[in-house]
Amino acid sequence: MPRFSQCNLGRGKTAMTELAATADGDISDILLLQEPYLDQNGCIGGLPLTWRKIHKPHSQTAVVVTNAKFSVVQVHISNCVAAATVTAGTEVLTVISAYFSPALSLRVGLEELGTLLDGLDMRRVVIRGDFNAHYPNWGPVRNTHRALDRGVSVISFATSRAMLI
Repeated sequence: MPRFSQCNLGRGKTAMTELAATADGDISDILLLQEPYLDQNGCIGGLPLTWRKIHKPHSQTAVVVTNAKFSVVQVHISNCVAAATVTAGTEVLTVISAYFSPALSLRVGLEELGTLLDGLDMRRVVIRGDFNAHYPNWGPVRNTHRALDRGVSVISFATSRAMLI
C-alpha cells in the first residue's frame, strides 16, 4: 500500500522547502497538497524535478508522486480538485486532493467532487483535502466564524456515498 501524506502548505515557500527536504520516497510515496507554494508562473516550486506533479497552474491543490516506481495518469484537474490514477505494482488507486476555500461555495466544490467520483470504484479511491469545514465530533472544539453547516455538508456528502471519514 502506498504511503500518503496530506498537508495544507498555506502557500508558504518555507513550508514547501521543508516538505521537499523531508518527504522523499522513504517517507511518503504520494503527497496530497493544498495551497502549495507557487512560483511567478503559477507552477509548484521548490520540489525535486523527478517528482511527478498533477497540478493546474495557479490552482490551490496538487497530487505529487515521489516514488519513481509508481505510474501516474492524470484523471481530473481544476482550481480546487486534482486527481490521478496511481499504479503501485498490482495495486491501482485513484488519489484525489481537494481544497475548498472558505470563499468557495462548498456546494459547488462538492458537486465537482461528486461528478468525479460517479465514475470511480469507491473501494479504490483515497481523498484527502482541506474543506474548510468544522464539525464538533472532529475536534478540537473552537469558536470559529465558519458555520457548522459546512461540516454537516461534508458529513452528508460522505455518508451518502458510504465513505469513511
